[in-house]
Amino acid sequence: MKKCKDCNVEMIECSSLHTDYVGGVNFEEQIFLDYDDEKNGTKMLFSNNKMSKKRLKARVCPSCGVVELYVDLASNE
Repeated sequence: MKKCKDCNVEMIECSSLHTDYVGGVNFEEQIFLDYDDEKNGTKMLFSNNKMSKKRLKARVCPSCGVVELYVDLASNE
């Protein structure tokens, strides 16, 4: 478990995020993450191809309410 940077309390891992928008979440374009490393510094996060979509996840601190969003790059859901 990851600890909150502000109050050092273990953050709760949220299982999923959702929207109340009737149409749901739609990514019209491909979204990439660029990062600095020794190898290829680009990773596709989302695209119209369902196989390449990754799960957006969140952690929340039960003490101060800080919310941290992240993309699970290992997930193929």
